[in-house]
Amino acid sequence: MGRIVAAALLAALLAGCSEAETAILVEVESDLVPGVDMDRIDIAMSTEGAEVWSEQHELPADATLPVSDRLALPGNTWTVDLSVAASLAGRRAVQAERRASFVQGEVVEVRFCLVASCIGSTSERCEQGLCQGSGDGDADADAGWDADTDPQGDGGGEADAEIDGDREPDADADVDADQDQETVPGAAAWAEVAPGPAPRGRWTHAMAYDSARRVVVLFGGQGDAGFLADTWEYDGAAWAEVTPATSPAARFWHAMAFDTARGVVVLFGGQGDAGFLADTWEYDGATWAEVTPAPSPPAREGHAMAYDSAAGVVLLFGGWGAGGFLGDTWEHDGSAWVEVTRTPSPPARQVLAMAYDSSRGVVVLFGGWGNAGCLADTWEHDGSSWTNVTPTGSPPARWGDAMAYDSSRGVAVLSGGRDPAAAALSDTWERDRADWLEVTRAPSPPGRWGHAMAYDDARGSVVLFGGAGAAGMLSDTWAYGP
Repeated sequence: MGRIVAAALLAALLAGCSEAETAILVEVESDLVPGVDMDRIDIAMSTEGAEVWSEQHELPADATLPVSDRLALPGNTWTVDLSVAASLAGRRAVQAERRASFVQGEVVEVRFCLVASCIGSTSERCEQGLCQGSGDGDADADAGWDADTDPQGDGGGEADAEIDGDREPDADADVDADQDQETVPGAAAWAEVAPGPAPRGRWTHAMAYDSARRVVVLFGGQGDAGFLADTWEYDGAAWAEVTPATSPAARFWHAMAFDTARGVVVLFGGQGDAGFLADTWEYDGATWAEVTPAPSPPAREGHAMAYDSAAGVVLLFGGWGAGGFLGDTWEHDGSAWVEVTRTPSPPARQVLAMAYDSSRGVVVLFGGWGNAGCLADTWEHDGSSWTNVTPTGSPPARWGDAMAYDSSRGVAVLSGGRDPAAAALSDTWERDRADWLEVTRAPSPPGRWGHAMAYDDARGSVVLFGGAGAAGMLSDTWAYGP
């Protein structure tokens, strides 16, 4: 993991400066690989909306890290806005902005963390480039790691000051060790939460995390009384039913994903009283609105969707329709659905699981039920092609499972489903950049299928609700995180 320390040395810009140096040291840490994940770091400073300084750092594959300079500033009291961005081939991967304040004679260090887990994330910590251990009390941070508080080795006043100049004398942690700890699969646990009134027991519902409003949105499914059409939101503390003026018809085995660029939950298809559905709806937190793009995917149930933030599209794959199993791939950019032809492509299937891995820019697909029966294959879509990957370890074949991507630890989390013998599964698996690993910690949610999961970015945990199990329709809520 690399650390980039960058600024510009501007000594004695104006006559009459105090003998005591007023300076700012901008430190940018990153686990992105120079020449592979990024080829440039841009750092800029502005005051009162006007840019006063900027610098580009080219980072070829053989780039030597760290690099360090200091920006000396004249004046009495200063407030500046700092922005940093990592990019590859002109396309920004991660960026952050923050305001810093300091007074004459003070040398302030401002650290930024640009980490792979922040790609596509809109959390406050990622948008500000905050590092874990920055003293803001956010234990569920989804970016960064603790860094040495005295990178200059002098133990003096330049030690690790954040945006308000606070020092952290106890934050002396090793960068690489912290990063390893943060991304080790299995460094999390399940906990059942009791948030008071909750949605009634159900399965085959859909959930998505609205990062703009920091709530998990749930819609529909099938309960003891039939198909459901209710909308619920979970803020990490309580479930609340919302009653928009308009709403999609009752349905089950539909799919949802949150379009972060437009700030809406996108819902497609499922099955209702009238049979297979092919309608598209969007939810902005206040109302559901049906949109009628043409063309549109054929009616189906049991498909999966995930939002690819790098490509700016909702990706849809598979399902079951009037002609049987489906193996088509569609993209929705906010204005139209477009079918994309991929060779190779996952075999046709339904009741599969998908999630977007923002650290690598790929949609991960696992399992489902197809013409060959219960499946155990892993596929990844990088925005232009599907690839069948063959990790050393893999979850057993299953259908009706659920998956969500934990951006704070850089792993896709898969839970439950039914095996080929129709037994309910209660296992948990995590996939990092290379492999699937089973997590065996107690307690864990009882065996189930047809449940739904979404990653709560604000609170750093995967949220699971409902499903069907040995006891029937379930209405329990679980959180999975550090």
